[in-house]
Amino acid sequence: MSTQGSRKLQDEILTIDEVANLLKVPVGTLRKWRSAGEAPPGFRLGKYVRFRLSGVERFVADREACADD
Repeated sequence: MSTQGSRKLQDEILTIDEVANLLKVPVGTLRKWRSAGEAPPGFRLGKYVRFRLSGVERFVADREACADD
């Protein structure tokens, strides 16, 4: 059961507002990145865009790795 608890925290589903706040960028910037294919991986739940925290964390780690090159 603790494995599910850990997975739940890692795979928390976030709104576009929450991701923008987490990344410290305006929502409009995040939307622009999405249309350019440069945003964290997101998906639709009906009419809403959602993100998994683990995907946002990978996005940041990938950007950090590119900055080090």
